[in-house]
Amino acid sequence: MMRLAYHVEMLPLTTAMDTLENAVNAYLIISGQDALLIDSGFIESASMIDRRLRESGLVLEGIYLTHFHPDHSLGALEIAANHQVKIHCHPLDYKPLIDLYRHYLPDADTSWVIADLDEGQTVSFSGEQLTILHIPGHSHGHIAIFDKKNGYLFAGDHVIPVGTVWIGPPDGHLTDYLRSLSRLLTLQVSKLYPGHGDPVLSPRFLMTQMQQRRLDREAEIMSHLSAKEHTAMSLVREIYVGKIPEPYLWAAKKTVIAHLQKLYGEHLITMRHDSITNQFYYTASPVNSRLVDEGSD
Repeated sequence: MMRLAYHVEMLPLTTAMDTLENAVNAYLIISGQDALLIDSGFIESASMIDRRLRESGLVLEGIYLTHFHPDHSLGALEIAANHQVKIHCHPLDYKPLIDLYRHYLPDADTSWVIADLDEGQTVSFSGEQLTILHIPGHSHGHIAIFDKKNGYLFAGDHVIPVGTVWIGPPDGHLTDYLRSLSRLLTLQVSKLYPGHGDPVLSPRFLMTQMQQRRLDREAEIMSHLSAKEHTAMSLVREIYVGKIPEPYLWAAKKTVIAHLQKLYGEHLITMRHDSITNQFYYTASPVNSRLVDEGSD
């Protein structure tokens, strides 16, 4: 068996922030005393990661963000400043990432961030070539890092072993997500490192399950729309109430809107706007329509 030029250390991180996810993974790719960091967790994660690096005498060479969402990115600025390294992200996630930092960390130096990750780019580390894959869907600039030689995939939030990946417009796009997931299914992945949950040793099975779960939800929504007209929120009440905590119904609504945008773009449903109530109503129909942005519900 060929010996790996590096090893992977998963760093489970938690937060007291009121977020959809209060636990997230960051990863250290380590070879000798050199290391790369994939994702950085929450603001309070920075001190834990910094302590791990210093106690081990590791020399950090760079921080690579799979996407800009706060549970994956807020710790990066402090780590970058402490270790004098760049934070790498995809250009499509650069502006929302900078906006996020300015909101949560208004006095922090954002010059550490560079938007230089894009499809097909390779990162050389310890003689191995890690390939950047642009896999939009969860965010427009979401990337994965793939070690083709060893079959290791650092998938961020595109593939997770528990629950369902959240697709929340305007940052998320369901058609892109499913297209990206289909692409990942063509790769020879032996081990998947997700943004949440444990590493996955049967990634093809998991990705197929996730794909089917989305299609099942779509069929459920179409069933409701075939029966009668609905708003996004009335679909949420039909599908989610009683199944998820009420404070998170806003996230369910975003998910429903993502499905509605996909179905509308495929001309499988129609949409009308009631100017009096400022509501958008959807129903199943084969009539061709032009995709437009939903303003409110």
